[in-house]
Amino acid sequence: EETDGFYTKNGDKVTGILAVLAPMTVSQLDDDENGLNSIKIGAIMGWTYDDVNGCWMTAENEQASGIMLSFAGLTVGEMSQNDKVQAAVDTLVIGEAMGYHKNPTDGKWYRDAAYTDELTGILASLSDTKIGELGGKIDDLTLRDAFSEAELSSGFLSLLDPDTKITHLGSAATDAYSAATIQDLMDAGLLSFGISQQASLDYVFSPNDWREYSIQGFIDALIARATMIP
Repeated sequence: EETDGFYTKNGDKVTGILAVLAPMTVSQLDDDENGLNSIKIGAIMGWTYDDVNGCWMTAENEQASGIMLSFAGLTVGEMSQNDKVQAAVDTLVIGEAMGYHKNPTDGKWYRDAAYTDELTGILASLSDTKIGELGGKIDDLTLRDAFSEAELSSGFLSLLDPDTKITHLGSAATDAYSAATIQDLMDAGLLSFGISQQASLDYVFSPNDWREYSIQGFIDALIARATMIP
């Protein structure tokens, strides 16, 4: 039901993938140019793109961050293309993958959004580096050499073998992305859903546990269920 320019269901404003699909007709869903395959991952996440500042914003009006930000600009169709996914991983900045925050004022990276805990040493020097460019800067350095135990057990690094060489991080990150479940990403602090969102997903996916899906499986299942909702 459309109300004041928004679609609602049972009186609640529809967000995320449902809001994107709501204006489409059944025949448009299979349209390669304007159907399901044309939807950007950022929109599926419930984000909106801020053209003025050139960034994705969450439903809470905060700047989106984390690994999913790398895929936000890809479409559903492109997520099945290995070269597109690899390119997205390669362009992922280490600081973003780790969940760090870059202060736009001083250009430095911090562990916290309040910009009080500044990164130093190798972390500071690598945070602006894209994963795909690491091979040209570091040879046999492993994750264990470069990061503390605390850092290896949190964020995206917690999904990787600590003995992974920095030069192999691109392929290791791609493999980790493919193997990781939604719960893995939530545990690593790379993906979060509010209590109400989790309750909605529990209902939509029942009796299956949406937390056990891979990212691609989650997106596919979410789209499948969205297209079945009358």
